[in-house]
Amino acid sequence: MLTQNQTAINEGAKIIIADLRLTPAAEAYIQKIGTSKAIFIQTDVSKRAQLENLITVSEKHFGDVPDIYICGAAIFELVNLPNNSLQRY
Repeated sequence: MLTQNQTAINEGAKIIIADLRLTPAAEAYIQKIGTSKAIFIQTDVSKRAQLENLITVSEKHFGDVPDIYICGAAIFELVNLPNNSLQRY
């Protein structure tokens, strides 16, 4: 997910990451590039009102509605599992 956001920002997009929490890598990235390009809004994407709030936040923070929406719910960063971990599933 972070790679998609980095690509969009490199092309001039403004990003709102809406999720329950940030990964440490995403948090570091936002701190690095600054909130003029990307912000995090804690959001439960199963709640319509919280999704609609993202439009208001975008208009207030960036002065416009988002150009792109990326559904990232339940997308996880890859992790290394021991070889036998998959056998349990």
